[in-house]
Amino acid sequence: MALPTAGSSRDNNFNLLRALAATAVLVSHSHALTSGHSEAEPLRASLGLSLGTLAVAVFFFVSGFLVTGSLQARGALRPFLRARVLRIFPGLVVCMLLTVFVLGPWATTLDTASYLAHPRTWFHLLKNTTLLFGVRMPLPGVFEDLPYPVTVNGSLWTLPIEFRLYLGLGLLSVIVARVPGAVAPRVLPAAVAALAAVGVAAFLREPIEANTTALMCAQFFLGATLQCHRDRLRLTPRGAGLAAALLAGSTLNATAFAWAFTLLLGYLVLWLAYVPGGALRRFNRVGDCSYGLYLYAFPVQQALVSVWPGLTPAGLSAAALPLTLALALASWRLVEAPALRLKARPTPAPAG
Repeated sequence: MALPTAGSSRDNNFNLLRALAATAVLVSHSHALTSGHSEAEPLRASLGLSLGTLAVAVFFFVSGFLVTGSLQARGALRPFLRARVLRIFPGLVVCMLLTVFVLGPWATTLDTASYLAHPRTWFHLLKNTTLLFGVRMPLPGVFEDLPYPVTVNGSLWTLPIEFRLYLGLGLLSVIVARVPGAVAPRVLPAAVAALAAVGVAAFLREPIEANTTALMCAQFFLGATLQCHRDRLRLTPRGAGLAAALLAGSTLNATAFAWAFTLLLGYLVLWLAYVPGGALRRFNRVGDCSYGLYLYAFPVQQALVSVWPGLTPAGLSAAALPLTLALALASWRLVEAPALRLKARPTPAPAG
C-alpha cells in the first residue's frame, strides 16, 4: 500500500493509536504512583525502557510525521505555528486552570487563602502554561504525603520538548526556504534525516530510561523523514510481519530491543495507522481524546491514591481510566476541537 498524499484524508487510525499510547502511559504510571518507585514498572526491569517511555516514543513519531505534513501542506511558517499553538495550548491552559484552582484547593494541606496567596501556586500556573522554560511539578501542600510525593502532573515534562521541536522544525523550514536553486526541495528531507540520525545515535549510545529525551527527538525526526519520503514508502503485510517478528525476537535482550524498537517503530506505526480498516475507523467518531488522556491521567491518579490508599497498579489503572477518559472527551469536545476549527480561518494580512 502506498501512503495517501499528506493531508488528503483523515480516514486512518492515528486517533486510535494515540489514545492507546496515552492509555499505556496511564498504566505505566500506576506502578510508580502506587509504589513510589519508578523502577517498579515491569517492562523497565526487563527491557530497560518502561511502557510509558515506549508509548511516548509513539507520540513523538506520530507528531513528527503529521506536523511535517502540516508544514508541507501550509507552506509557510506563520500558519504552521498558529496550528501548533492551537493544538497544544487551549487544552493545556484549561487543564492547568482546573489543576490549580479546583484540584489544588481540594488536595492542599494549606487553607484555601494561604494556598491561593502562595507565590508557588501562581508560578506553577504561569510556567506550565507557557512551556518554553520547562514545567513545574509541585503545588504548595498538594500530594506531599503520597507514595510518589509532590509531583502533581508528571506527564507535563514532555510538552516543552515537543513544542521546541515544533519551533525547530519551523525554523528549519525558514532556513530551507532561503536555499536557492534546484537543490532546495532536497534540503529539508536531508536535514531532518541528519537530525534523526543524530538522535538515534545519541540514544543508542546509552539506550536506557534516563536517556529518553534522545529517543523522543530521534522518533520525531524519523517521523519527519518518513513524511518527506512518503511517496517512496510501501506498507505491506510482509514488511509489517517481518518488523513485528524482529521486534518480538529482540525482547530477549534489552540492547537488541532498543535497536529494534528505535528503527522499526515508524514502519509498524504507519502500517497500523493506514492499513487496518473496517470497524477500527469508527473510533474517529469519538474524536482525538489522546491529548486529554495524557494531560489529565497523572493528576487523576494522584487524587485517587490520596483518597484510596493501598491501591494496586491494576486497581489504580482501572479506577483512573474512566475518569480520565471522561475529562479527555470533555476537553476534546468543549476546548480542543473548537480551538482547532480556528486553524481554518484565514490569517489577516499585515497592514501596510
